[in-house]
Amino acid sequence: MNNSPEISLWGPSIRTDNWLEIYESLKSTNSCSFKIFFCGQVRPSFTLPEDFVYIHSSTSGIAPHAEIARRAALKSNSEYILSMVDDLIFSEGLLDGLISDLNSSEKETVTGPAFIPDSNFLNQNKTIREIINC
Repeated sequence: MNNSPEISLWGPSIRTDNWLEIYESLKSTNSCSFKIFFCGQVRPSFTLPEDFVYIHSSTSGIAPHAEIARRAALKSNSEYILSMVDDLIFSEGLLDGLISDLNSSEKETVTGPAFIPDSNFLNQNKTIREIINC
C-alpha cells in the first residue's frame, strides 16, 4: 500500500495564523491526498494535522527556507509537487483541477494555478484577511 500523497505542496512560511485556514480550504474542496511542507523561523503555536509538516530553520532569508521545504516535499514520493506561499486564497477544487489537467494531456506537461484578480476586490482597498472573511 502506497501512503505517499498525490500532491506535496511546499514553501517558505512565517504567517502561521493563515496555515489552518489554508489547510482546511484545500482539504474540504479537494478529493486528492496532499501534504504540506512549510519551513521558516516562526513556529506555530498549535498542533498541525498529520499531513502538514513544519520544519524550523533559523537561517536568515527566504531562499534557504524554500529549498528545505522543497527537498522535504521531494522526499515524500508524491506523484506531483506544487510550490505555494502562506498568504493565498485558493480556488475550490484547485488541486483536483490541476491533477485533471495533467491527466488529460497526452504529452508530458507542466501545469499550475494562475492569479486572477477579482475586480470587485481590487477597487475596495482591502487586506487579504478582510477578503478571506467576506
